[in-house]
Amino acid sequence: MNPREWLGWTRRWFLTWLPPWTTRKWYTITAVLALFVLPISAYFWDDKLVAPVIYWLTAAFLLAYTYETYGLRVQMIRQNEIAIQPLLILSIERSSVPEPGSVSRSDVLTVRNIGRGTAIFVQIEEIEILVDDSPESLVVKFDTVDYVEPGKSAVAAAGFFSRDGDSLKRHFDFLPNLNPKYARERIEVVLRYEDVDGGARFSVVQMGKPGIRLAPTRHRTSAMIAAVLAEVA
Repeated sequence: MNPREWLGWTRRWFLTWLPPWTTRKWYTITAVLALFVLPISAYFWDDKLVAPVIYWLTAAFLLAYTYETYGLRVQMIRQNEIAIQPLLILSIERSSVPEPGSVSRSDVLTVRNIGRGTAIFVQIEEIEILVDDSPESLVVKFDTVDYVEPGKSAVAAAGFFSRDGDSLKRHFDFLPNLNPKYARERIEVVLRYEDVDGGARFSVVQMGKPGIRLAPTRHRTSAMIAAVLAEVA
């Protein structure tokens, strides 16, 4: 058996018989061994080094303890945030109530809360749509939703305006622009809302031709920054 094979066999034997310790446990065992081995080694090397070694080891343990305590605090804060964090998405659903003067139910844009906390003061950014009988795009503005409880949904009521800001009395069917079955392009809709502690939250939902899905976190952040800069400008 050559040295390489012997090392491989030894490693497999240790992995087989040693308990499946995590990295944190290995660090703990190493630190405990250092607490005993280093002062003894310093004593045999030079007894004057024992006190400085113990001081430095104590400082290292205090730093490690502080770091672990900070990590626990961060986890507790994260768990508390998850417990109250709402997460809103948009979907196209069949209305439960027929429109006035009609016996059939139509599709509506719905705000659904898939998070664990209640979303308060929900605002949907306006979007531009194209209609067949209009030469230019129209602006759809949504009413503010007071709150959406976890697991619940609310209908996003919409109003229509020209690009100059004039209100239009006519009702347009804007959902085909958001429905993947009929849409010609992708539209990103930004939702702003607050949690029960008043913390600002937002979601970016991609709708239209590619499908309806929640945008990734990095993309949501960049889209939100772009929306804020547009408002400032």
